[in-house]
Amino acid sequence: MKLTRIRKGKMIGGVCGGIARQLGWDASVLRVITLVGALFAGVTVFVYIALWLLMPQDDF
Repeated sequence: MKLTRIRKGKMIGGVCGGIARQLGWDASVLRVITLVGALFAGVTVFVYIALWLLMPQDDF
C-alpha cells in the first residue's frame, strides 16, 4: 500500500491517519504521540508540515 494522507476522518491534514493506516495502528495513538512530540521537541511540527506538503492525498 502506498503512503498517502487520508481524506475521510482527518483532523488537520490527514498525515497521522495515513501513517497510522500504513503501520496498522490506531490514528488516535499516533496523534497523541505527535502532539507530545510537538510540545516537547518542537521539530515534530516541521516534520508534520513537510509530510503534509509531500504526501499525496488518497483517492478514496
